[in-house]
Amino acid sequence: MRDKLPPEIVAGMMEELHLRFEAGNKNALIQAIRRCGQQQMVMPEWVVDAFFRATNKWYQMDIKSLDKAIGVAWPKGKSIAAAKKRRRLQFAVLNAVSKAKSEGCAVDDQLFEQIGRRLGLGKTLVKEYYKSARALMGAPSAKTVRIR
Repeated sequence: MRDKLPPEIVAGMMEELHLRFEAGNKNALIQAIRRCGQQQMVMPEWVVDAFFRATNKWYQMDIKSLDKAIGVAWPKGKSIAAAKKRRRLQFAVLNAVSKAKSEGCAVDDQLFEQIGRRLGLGKTLVKEYYKSARALMGAPSAKTVRIR
């Protein structure tokens, strides 16, 4: 998908990825490279610099694989199938909860059960997917919202 986004939105996304990368999230580098390709934009200096530092280790044959050089190897013991399922369904869960909320439904175990039945998921997994999707969207959890 190569939908062009407004430059200010892309700039914000790239800044967020830069902050994540600086905080140690190596996956942010791959996400930034993908975003640059998707938006057909020149890579920011931090992306170019980090990419060349990582790939130089591979070119110099100090590291056998690019995933290890970049630092994004799939974690041992983590299921690819479960990750795919989460990626595929977490926003369906978020949308279903948002729709139910807009219709006046309470966000509770009963709602998670109903959504789970429709999607073939258990209540607990629906809760996890909902929390995960909200985190990806930058939405605070119910526990972190403070009313003054």
